[in-house]
Amino acid sequence: MTKTIYWVYILHCENDTYYTGYTTDLMKRYQAHCTGTASCKYTRSFKPIRIAQSWEINGTKSEAMKVEAAIKKLSRAQKLQLILQPALLSDLLPKQAVACFTPQAAKQFLQTLLEDVFPNGRVERAKDFYARDVIGHFDDEIIHFDDIEKRLIAIRDNTKRCKFEVKKFFVIGDMLAFRVKQSWVTIDDGLFNNLTLFGIYKFRDGKICEIWATYDGDNTPPYTLTNKNFKKHMLPYEMNQKTKTEFLQHLKTAQYLYGLTIKLSEAEENCLYY
Repeated sequence: MTKTIYWVYILHCENDTYYTGYTTDLMKRYQAHCTGTASCKYTRSFKPIRIAQSWEINGTKSEAMKVEAAIKKLSRAQKLQLILQPALLSDLLPKQAVACFTPQAAKQFLQTLLEDVFPNGRVERAKDFYARDVIGHFDDEIIHFDDIEKRLIAIRDNTKRCKFEVKKFFVIGDMLAFRVKQSWVTIDDGLFNNLTLFGIYKFRDGKICEIWATYDGDNTPPYTLTNKNFKKHMLPYEMNQKTKTEFLQHLKTAQYLYGLTIKLSEAEENCLYY
């Protein structure tokens, strides 16, 4: 017997309000709202412009209805924050009821962060995406919140036409793996640069708390050696080896929903083994 999947969604309506509902078929329900055939007086009066956010519910109809009710109780400001950071929904409900990210939510998170915040050097937005105690591996460096702010400032002050293009991504629990192409022109010498970056974000309370990242290229550092130096710094934050190994195994074997696969290079795998 096939398990019924429930979705909870927030619609942005033409009068600049937000409507929340639940369904078993997200796109069919959205079209019904748009055409006025849904049994909903509100969206017949105020047509939806877009699906502002959605969540796949790992549970029953009753649990989906509880999620819907919890969102409806939020203020407009809280709903806007939830739309921007969908993983915050886990603060309202038992964690087992809601997946950390649906593919749609993951894509929106990455696009906002990597196609707007970073290329435009929006340093004031760093606190919206990263935990204050965030820590990460990046080449032979250890990354903290202050380092992320410095990178945003450097992009803002020293580059032009900076662009991050999300290529592939994969969601497993509270971790999000992705590959992104970055290109930019340095202001001083006018040179065009580009690279491919592979990264993994681990989330806590809707914000990135741990980062792994590596460039894809001939000059990729020997992570198996570099990470030995990280170990003493990472122990207070590190997920256990079993969790990390299982995550890597998922990445190497699982197919992404739309037929895309993230295939890790040897350097990318070594980035996570320390």
